Amino acid sequence: DPASMERFYDCANCPWMRAIPAGLAMIGSPLSEAGRGSDEPVRREQRIDRGFALGVYEVTVAEWAACERDGGCPKVSNWAKENPNPLIPAAGISHEDARAFLGWLSAQSGRPYPLPTEVESEYGSRAGASTTFPWGDGITPSDANYDQSARYGSSPTGPYRGYPEAVNAYPPNSFGLYQMQGNVWEWTAGCFVAACRKQVVRGGSFDSVPGVLR
Repeated sequence: DPASMERFYDCANCPWMRAIPAGLAMIGSPLSEAGRGSDEPVRREQRIDRGFALGVYEVTVAEWAACERDGGCPKVSNWAKENPNPLIPAAGISHEDARAFLGWLSAQSGRPYPLPTEVESEYGSRAGASTTFPWGDGITPSDANYDQSARYGSSPTGPYRGYPEAVNAYPPNSFGLYQMQGNVWEWTAGCFVAACRKQVVRGGSFDSVPGVLR
């Protein structure tokens, strides 16, 4: 129940966070799931022993601008010129940029702000659901911002929007987190190789086909 979960922020320019409880996480996908890639782990149950926190929303251009003005973040190209809404997500953020932002948040708040692990990210994204998507096994244009001209199974389609929308434009999941699927990709602390030369993103974006959002 999102209403029973603590929502907080640690400083004036810090993002809203949700306290995510410990619990059992369903990680990976069933072998029979449509759109499944050969690199995906087979679904398994994994225990999250300690609670942690995740951002309620994707990082906004307004939050990034505060870090930029303070000298903590580089200037990045994003959609602010095309869409002046301060609630659109900051985009074009490299893994190094993301670490700079988190370092700035840590300095502002006096508390650690790490990237989530892949397991934490998937646990937060699924929010207790065992279905293909957090809201069910199908997807519609009212669920998330993705390439809505593409189908997933018998899903309905819509016009391709081609741009990120406000971070609160779609309903939250059962953990009270917004747009963990679609809109913009989100960095994790995971790596594809041992030397960590290639980091893992999750969630898909506005130009992803719907199967990527699983």
